Amino acid sequence: MSFAKFKTDEGSIVLEFIGFGIILQVPLLALVLGLTALQHDQLAAEAINREALRSLVLLNRTPEETASEVAQLYRLNPSRVSLSFQCQNQDCDSVGNWVHLTTRIGQAVSEGEIIR
Repeated sequence: MSFAKFKTDEGSIVLEFIGFGIILQVPLLALVLGLTALQHDQLAAEAINREALRSLVLLNRTPEETASEVAQLYRLNPSRVSLSFQCQNQDCDSVGNWVHLTTRIGQAVSEGEIIR
C-alpha cells in the first residue's frame, strides 16, 4: 500500500476536478444565476414604474394597464408585478396632486413620484 507523497506534484485529476469543479463551482453558479435574476427583476420594476407614471400623466392610462404591457416586454408574468398607487389628497384626478407609485417584483422594489 502506498501513501500519498505531498512533496511532489503527482495527484489524481479526477479528485481535483470533483473537488474544484463540482464542490466549489456549483454554488458559485447558483449565486450568479440568483443575482442575475434579481437584477432582471430590478430593471423591470424600474421600467414599469417609470412608464406607468409617464402614461398616467401624459396619456391618462391606469398604471395596471401599462404595467402588464411592460411586464410582457420584459418576459415577466404580469401576476408577479405588484403595484401600490397612492395620491396626495386621495383625489387622483385633480391637477397638481402628487402621485406615488411603488412597484414590486419578487424582492425588487422601485418607487417613484410625480406631480399630476
